[in-house]
Amino acid sequence: MIHYQRANNRADTQSQLVVTMFTPPGAPVLTMVSAEELAERRHLRVAQPS
Repeated sequence: MIHYQRANNRADTQSQLVVTMFTPPGAPVLTMVSAEELAERRHLRVAQPS
């Protein structure tokens, strides 16, 4: 699953997010994807409201 960083949605206060991630022992927690793979998955992104 690819996660995208987004800006703070509220102008009047700071937002915080806590994430808990689980992986099998010895597996990397994060795996960086190439720009090509990211472009190939672009159609899977949810459209942001305008």
